[in-house]
Amino acid sequence: MRKINKKERTKKEPALDKIAVFEEPEHETIVLGKYRLVVKIRCNDVCHTYYAKDIESNEDVLIKLGSKEKKELSSDFNNSKALQDGTGIPEVKCRGQENEYNILVMNILGPSLEELFTSCSRKFKLKTVLILADQMLKRLEYVHSKFFIHGNIHPSSFSMGIKDYTDVKKVFLTSFSYTRKYSTSNKPVRCNKHKIGNLKYASLNAHAGLEQSRRDDLESLGYMLVHFAKGDLPWQNLKAISKLDLLDKIYRSKKATSISTLCETLPTEFGLYLNYCRNLEFGETPNYSYLVDIFRNLADKLNIEYDFVFDWERD
Repeated sequence: MRKINKKERTKKEPALDKIAVFEEPEHETIVLGKYRLVVKIRCNDVCHTYYAKDIESNEDVLIKLGSKEKKELSSDFNNSKALQDGTGIPEVKCRGQENEYNILVMNILGPSLEELFTSCSRKFKLKTVLILADQMLKRLEYVHSKFFIHGNIHPSSFSMGIKDYTDVKKVFLTSFSYTRKYSTSNKPVRCNKHKIGNLKYASLNAHAGLEQSRRDDLESLGYMLVHFAKGDLPWQNLKAISKLDLLDKIYRSKKATSISTLCETLPTEFGLYLNYCRNLEFGETPNYSYLVDIFRNLADKLNIEYDFVFDWERD
């Protein structure tokens, strides 16, 4: 990595509309010889994500920086490459290493659904939830068709497109660090070698230490949809003295909360979806068309048009 002078900056910066911008880099920094870090937009326990500029082509990109000691970015790159041809899967350009960092360069995307959820006061209207559900189910169907499970479905795993680069109405599935091949055997095995992902949206089987399969991605998506539509989940604000304690409390709360209670105040279709997901066998192939139709039929019943006008686009 090298510092650059302000004179080397190009005038055009990436569009940052509705993005939760955290901070600019402390120094003007070039990575992999040609990418200038512009602004850090998010961070988690895997990596820091930046908007960046290719100073040779003037193209805007996303760059993830993660510790060399962790293997998540390598997994993200390899899994993204394996899934590259799918609709709503972002293109990864290259990867490399500099100093103590693993670096992943990918196509620029818009805000994550987590950021958009926050911008809408942590609740979406039903129409937005249904339009998102339609696309997110298709993304998971594609990933599963390639014999992968995502393994960490939560709102930050999805981003919208960004103007001038991708379709702003399209949902992209991202963050493939936890993605892995799934087993087609009939019975799950107890397997503690994999992390379970985001605790708030993890499936009951993941909490129980069982190997995950396609059903677990779909169950996690169900919790997301309920959260989007209701604005809260029963286990989201639990107090704990440690992460293990929190893991245990969330698991107990999920087991104790019936689907009918979880989905009260929502149309019955949300409970129908979650019941279907929880009743799938470990190696069973989900009926994705049935799941998509659950929400499309709800939209028809309520005269909701899939016009792709989302809550965050309203004045």
